[in-house]
Amino acid sequence: MSSLLAREVTIDEIDGVLVIGFAAENEEYLLLQRSLEPSEQDVALGHDAVYIERNSQLRSAYGGIVRVVLSSRAVVLELSEETAEAIGSEGVFRVDLDLESQRLEVLRESLDRLHGGGPERSSE
Repeated sequence: MSSLLAREVTIDEIDGVLVIGFAAENEEYLLLQRSLEPSEQDVALGHDAVYIERNSQLRSAYGGIVRVVLSSRAVVLELSEETAEAIGSEGVFRVDLDLESQRLEVLRESLDRLHGGGPERSSE
C-alpha cells in the first residue's frame, strides 16, 4: 500500500472545479479534482471523472478511483491497475490524517461531492 502523511488538507472550489489537496512536509502531495459541471467536450475526453495527481502532472490520471473510504484517521483510495500505474502507486493509496472533527466533516462532504456524480462513489 502506498501512503502519504498529510500535514495539510486543502479544499477549494475554483471556477466550477472542486479541488482537494493533501500535502506532506517533504513536498509530496496528492491532488483530487473534478469539474462539477463538465462540458460536452470534458465528457467526450473522459475528463468528467475525478482527476488524480501525485507529486507531478507526469503522475496523473482521469478516473480509476474504484472506491474511497474515509475514517477519522485516513482516506483510503482503491485504484484501478491503470490509474495506480499512472500515478506510481500500488492499488491502494492511503492518506493519513490528523484533523479536528469539524474539518473531517468538511472533508467527508467534499469527497462525497467529488465522487457523488460517478461510478467512483464509495458505498461506505
